[in-house]
Amino acid sequence: MDQTKMKEEAIQRLKLIGFNSDVIATFEDGKLLVSEVSSIGALLKQLDKKPEWLEKVRQVEAANDILVYHVTHESTPFGDLLTMLYVGKYEEEWEKDKEDLTTVHTQRLPGFFGIGKSFVTIAYCYDLSYPDMSEFGSVGLCPFYEGLIRVA
Repeated sequence: MDQTKMKEEAIQRLKLIGFNSDVIATFEDGKLLVSEVSSIGALLKQLDKKPEWLEKVRQVEAANDILVYHVTHESTPFGDLLTMLYVGKYEEEWEKDKEDLTTVHTQRLPGFFGIGKSFVTIAYCYDLSYPDMSEFGSVGLCPFYEGLIRVA
């Protein structure tokens, strides 16, 4: 698959999610951001600050011919997860993937965050604690503050 087309598709998805122009410019410059939950919401950090995480992302991309455009990090009872939002190699699936990003659901957010608008998208979930449990699937995410919170 043409990496240029995949990158253009990823930029469209970042815009559909509602990320600002700084986030999109960071991705255009070849850098990934990770959303991490804090006491005020999801904060964005450059993934290259965690080289071991970035290496896992690059391994998943290479092994599966995908392009990761955003990552979230969650600590769960099942382990620490890196949820990788990606563009797949099958262009015929892209319209459905974008439709999922724009289908809004009402979601109860974890802790004291209340109710928010969420969406479902495809992702690869890498389990840092139990790598053998890593898998592709659909996840629910909610924009909150400057990043995304995983809600399902």
